[in-house]
Amino acid sequence: WRRLGATKALNDMRNAYRSQANISRNAATKSALEAKVADITKTIEEIKLFEPNEELKAIYLQFELNPRD
Repeated sequence: WRRLGATKALNDMRNAYRSQANISRNAATKSALEAKVADITKTIEEIKLFEPNEELKAIYLQFELNPRD
């Protein structure tokens, strides 16, 4: 279950960066935060791809990304 905790933490960080990007008025800051979101999203997708446990895969599908404003 450590993998679940780690992946959940990544998802929480991704959503925190997205929230910060949504409220930022500075274009450079917004771009940098969105780049972090993209990197974390790629990492989560790789985790999902290589996850052998079907139960964890089902849980990972429930992780949502906050929408852009």
